[in-house]
Amino acid sequence: MLSADRRAIYASRFLSPPGFMKRLKQRGKPRNTGPFENPVRRFVRLREKAREFSRLPPPRRIPLAKAPRYRPLMLKEVEGVPQVSPLALEKRLEFLLSKGAVQQQLAEPLRIGYTPYVVERLAWERQMRDLRKIYRAQYLQKLDEVTREEQQREIALYRAEKKERWEKRQARIQAISMDQKRRAVLKDRLRIEARVNEAIEMTRHSKMKVKRMLFLQKLQDRARYITEQNLDARLPDSDPTDPQSKMAPLRGDPDAIKNDPEATSLLNRDVNTELLLRQIGGAAEFPRNRNRRIHPTANVFREALEQSYDILPEDDDLEGGDEDEEEDTLGLTRALSSQQRADLYYGNLTGEEKLEIIENKITMLQEKQRREEEAKGSADILTTKMLDLLTAAKVAYLEAQTVNEMKRGIERDDVE
Repeated sequence: MLSADRRAIYASRFLSPPGFMKRLKQRGKPRNTGPFENPVRRFVRLREKAREFSRLPPPRRIPLAKAPRYRPLMLKEVEGVPQVSPLALEKRLEFLLSKGAVQQQLAEPLRIGYTPYVVERLAWERQMRDLRKIYRAQYLQKLDEVTREEQQREIALYRAEKKERWEKRQARIQAISMDQKRRAVLKDRLRIEARVNEAIEMTRHSKMKVKRMLFLQKLQDRARYITEQNLDARLPDSDPTDPQSKMAPLRGDPDAIKNDPEATSLLNRDVNTELLLRQIGGAAEFPRNRNRRIHPTANVFREALEQSYDILPEDDDLEGGDEDEEEDTLGLTRALSSQQRADLYYGNLTGEEKLEIIENKITMLQEKQRREEEAKGSADILTTKMLDLLTAAKVAYLEAQTVNEMKRGIERDDVE
């Protein structure tokens, strides 16, 4: 692409050379321009012409307003509509179409050099021109009226479509905003619940650690029954100068411990086994005292999280190993396999009830997977695996049921 100035220089090659008088004014030498022109002189002439044209400034670029974007083409107003009253046009048209126009032609005055026929003909032509003007004026007025109505209708339709598009865009933006808010609220809720659970677990563990440390410190303090300060009081030593020294027992003698009531209380102390087990973490339930336990709350997510760490009967094969003849909480032996335990738990249910249980579990896992995807962007691997296993079990059950129905049909056909 050539710019404006380069286009002007390039166009100068095709302009006609100056005439004879112009060369005289320029005092130039007459030269031949044609097929037999000297190529050197032709090159010099074209170069000089390009140099002269290069001195010309580029043409001025007039800025033009761009057409409005995203606006459809609409009807424009009719130009040149006569501003004449329709009533006057009707009266004039009624006169021209009546017998009065003929009387006007006959009453036209004669002029010098014109015959009566020519005078009447000129009057008739003037009346025809008026008639055409009236028809044109009426047509333009009617066209302008119809155009204005259509223009208003198009403007109203364009505004309605624009408003509808704006409402749809706002609804879409609002839906996206609400979805983002819901995701943010859900994510923030999960984050807060995770922090609360973490704080509760840390508080629980810290309280348990403090209890254990206090218990060990108390146990250590109680074990210090005989110290350097109360050595003589607890186990008195025999003094040779004392007349009662022969009667006093020696240190470490069992008789000295048996006869001393404080030493006897050291060995006969009542140790609360249940309190001792609870302090070292071996309690089977929460303590009865409300100040020493985690206060219950109506939080379903937290309860489900706490229950997920409990050892249930179906977790025996994961926790117990292969120990035989060891009974669990339900009185069942760990020697039972998963299939035998499933037959024992669900053997009394019908096929429809089993299928209903599987479908309910699949629905629950799908809802959990959807919530995890909305909150974190991806579902948990364990949830996906459980969902795949249950779906596979459902498909296998339905396929087995279909195969059994086909076998019964074949057997029925054979019997018939």
